[in-house]
Order: sequence, then structure tokens, then C-alpha cells
Amino acid sequence: MIGQVQKPLEEILEYLEGKKKIVIVGCGGCATIFHTGAGANRS
Repeated sequence: MIGQVQKPLEEILEYLEGKKKIVIVGCGGCATIFHTGAGANRS
């Protein structure tokens, strides 16, 4: 079983602090099924 929990934005921003470049990669399969990916939040 695959489960996902959306991280709080503050926690993500802490990970990115001091970084100049980032790469975001994902297939969207599980996130789409569990409604935790960008597709669920996109307007």
C-alpha cells in the first residue's frame, strides 16, 4: 500500500532555504490517485 501525506509549506520552504536552484520531478501517478499532487490543487 502506498500512502502520502502532504508536507506543510513551511517545512518545504525550510528545505529550500539557501538553495539557488531546485529540480522538481514526479510522475503524478500516486499523487493523482490520492489527491495530494499539484493536479488536486491546481486552479
